[in-house]
Amino acid sequence: MKQLQRYFLILIAAVFVSGMLASCEEIVDAEGLPYEEKLVIHSILYADSAHNYVRISRTLPVNETFDTSRAYIRDASGSINDGTVSFPLEYIGAGGVYRVTGLRPVPGRDYHLNVSWNGLNATASTSIPTGVSLDSISLVEDTLYEGMRQFRVMTIATLPAPYSASFEVFALSDDWVNGSWTNRLYDHRDAENDGKLYVRENLYQSRGDGDVERLVALAYFMAPGYKEYYETGGGRSDEFGNPVPVRWNVEGDAIGICFGCTKVEKVQELD
Repeated sequence: MKQLQRYFLILIAAVFVSGMLASCEEIVDAEGLPYEEKLVIHSILYADSAHNYVRISRTLPVNETFDTSRAYIRDASGSINDGTVSFPLEYIGAGGVYRVTGLRPVPGRDYHLNVSWNGLNATASTSIPTGVSLDSISLVEDTLYEGMRQFRVMTIATLPAPYSASFEVFALSDDWVNGSWTNRLYDHRDAENDGKLYVRENLYQSRGDGDVERLVALAYFMAPGYKEYYETGGGRSDEFGNPVPVRWNVEGDAIGICFGCTKVEKVQELD
């Protein structure tokens, strides 16, 4: 009986405390939240490619359902210049995407973005990585793992400071293909004592799929500043649970990114 009475006392106390907490809760009306309209920019400029684009949109109030038809901007003006030539932005007719007409980025060169719309302005500067290379890709192990064949593939790359890089690795034959995206972003601090970056990835195939005939590696070498953006994006928090401000490289009345990228491919035929 005493145990039952103790249970009811605890239950009554819990209800009382929860009622007090509920009465202290402040309901915030979304209508009263501050809103500052900003441009939202996204662009990756690829070395030696004639196909470079800039996506331009705008922020919407938090009390509105996100609607791409209202967010995407179709009448912005802007350009990317290399200090000598200015390459205009041309709207392609969908998704807030603009083609950078005539631009073919050169490794080692700096590029500057300018966008204007409805009194808002955005600027960004980046460079195209140079001195990077994808030196080799090799099959270092072929074993059975839980009924599957496990292929351990090693890619060796040259990645000097201040660049960062991610990799895609594929093992394939004429009948099948299996690929993997490295789930991290590397920089020069990940290199071995010889200054080379060794990236090891495991790929899996059914036991009866035959031998690997070809290996393919794709390296995406990113301009300075991209690693800082990568490490702060996606709602990350510090060790105390406080949100980390995203390190955008777009400035002005805007948020977003515009980074240069040198994409390198390596193919290795196997005997």
